[in-house]
Amino acid sequence: MAITGSWAQEHPVIFIPTLYVTSDVERPSALQEVAYQANICNTTIYKNMMVITRVNIPSGWNPNIGLVAKLQVCTTSDCSKVLCTNYPGGKFNGQHNCTIAYNTSLTAMYVSVTAGNAPYIAWTVAMEFLPKDQYVEKPNKHFWYYRLREFPEPIPINLVTRAGVKILQQVVPSGSRHSVTTLNRQDFRLAFCPDAGTTLRYNVDIVVSALDSVSAMATYVCEPPVDPTIGCTPGDAKYSDPRGIAINVVTLATRTGSLRDLYVAVVGWGDGEQTNRFSIGATVTKIS
Repeated sequence: MAITGSWAQEHPVIFIPTLYVTSDVERPSALQEVAYQANICNTTIYKNMMVITRVNIPSGWNPNIGLVAKLQVCTTSDCSKVLCTNYPGGKFNGQHNCTIAYNTSLTAMYVSVTAGNAPYIAWTVAMEFLPKDQYVEKPNKHFWYYRLREFPEPIPINLVTRAGVKILQQVVPSGSRHSVTTLNRQDFRLAFCPDAGTTLRYNVDIVVSALDSVSAMATYVCEPPVDPTIGCTPGDAKYSDPRGIAINVVTLATRTGSLRDLYVAVVGWGDGEQTNRFSIGATVTKIS
């Protein structure tokens, strides 16, 4: 079987945006405010994207008994400038999220979440980037109900200092499906940002997993400078898992915060001239 692709030819590079998430379930007291921070180093790569910030309450939302959370996305840790909220004008709009168009001047975004006046509230927080052409605003089916009821906003009983702001963890979600034909490659770009949560000493673990019984891959990772029209070639890769099997794991480590922009190439090594289907994900963890 002949190699059908040239390593020197142009390869479109798919950027997979970083997902920012809480690393633990939050269990606040009634009317307690908790603040989070998401850090972005390479802001230009997120140009023309939307940012959706969500508060996920597993037990469900019920403002009739105080089981709600006030969400604010802000430019500063004290939320002196609010970019979006689910309490516009101080009234609950029924949404569990809020959305903004990302501004590349923002190297950090802050999320303030205040618990309603009820016990046993628990939540997780996630901040997701989506290209504008993929973002579809879902209609608020209960808009008029919440507008007529006018549930008041929770007023926090505590003051969150800058030192109390929690850093959101950076991950590359593996939910998207990708494919590459055997003996060809698909290129990706990942972006991370060292912060107080990672410090300058952290690992990046990249996992590529087959989605069926006939797919197999080899994975290569390059650090900049990389020609974005060519991507990461196996000869230039600093890290790799070239085994050509159904799951690839590549672990990178830094003690200087150098692992920021990474280029990943996945080469198909499945059965015959076929399409190899796979997912790719990554996590960043502090080196203790």
